[in-house]
Amino acid sequence: MVASLACQPRPEFPRETPPQYTRNQAFADSLGPDLEPVEPYFEDATPTPELRTSEMIEVPAGMAVLGSTSEDLDHAVELCRAESDSAIYTCDTQDFERESPRREVDLEAFWIDTSEVTVQDYQQCIEAGICTPPNASGVCKENTYIRALSTHPVNCVDWREASAYCRWRGKRLPNADEWEKAARGTEGETFPWGEEAPTCEHAYTPYRGGCGDWATLDGGTAPVGSVPLDRSPYGVKDMAGNVGEWTSSEYHGFRITKGGGAYSRSSNLRCAAFSAVSDDDVEIFVGFRCAYSEEEDEPGAAEPPQIEFDAL
Repeated sequence: MVASLACQPRPEFPRETPPQYTRNQAFADSLGPDLEPVEPYFEDATPTPELRTSEMIEVPAGMAVLGSTSEDLDHAVELCRAESDSAIYTCDTQDFERESPRREVDLEAFWIDTSEVTVQDYQQCIEAGICTPPNASGVCKENTYIRALSTHPVNCVDWREASAYCRWRGKRLPNADEWEKAARGTEGETFPWGEEAPTCEHAYTPYRGGCGDWATLDGGTAPVGSVPLDRSPYGVKDMAGNVGEWTSSEYHGFRITKGGGAYSRSSNLRCAAFSAVSDDDVEIFVGFRCAYSEEEDEPGAAEPPQIEFDAL
């Protein structure tokens, strides 16, 4: 039985103050709008693809089924209305219309991190003088970094900080099409696991349903990979729950995030769903993972385009 959070005492988080580091000024000066590359973390000056792709999953080249049909939008409305608090939401088709149309896109092969970037991963970038500690004000005052939850996804980092980490790792943020293909496979599954409506066994979204003991121990996130059924057809973990994730793509001037977090409704855990936020926004339920394409190592190669979803 799923416990209700309403009657539980407020979680007591472990108070451990991480060390503070000085930002690498040369790197800070390079954070222009073009996001120039930074020296990657590899000791080898010319890292091999094998080094870059450790702890990543390859998504082969080929067709991706993206977006939503009118039937998919009707299904999203049904999921929304099935929620216990649906009376306070409109749950109308227009809430999801920006996902349309459903489309097939031929994508080049790429690699994507198996799991979301963790606190201990991000700590290494801070110690290298490249990254800065996540925001710790407002809703982020109890972020996963401050609470030293080393195996949880790092949160409360803005888009530039997420991009900086990925570039330091010799990678980049995935674009929204890549992220969606990695989540739903070539058949266009509604959720990473298929068509079954999400439960606590499928995705970690504790404040929607009190999923698991982490809801009282660690708040709104769980150690990455804790929900076995939250796996895509390629084996990518936590694509529906835990935290939403930054992408390199834009929607009408705002940055697209994909995936769900602690408060996400079932309709927003669908692979086609997305949110649009400002580059400098920080959220306690948003983190990131990185991607990589071998073609980017070729002389004169550029990163995949940052897709602008003007047509949606």
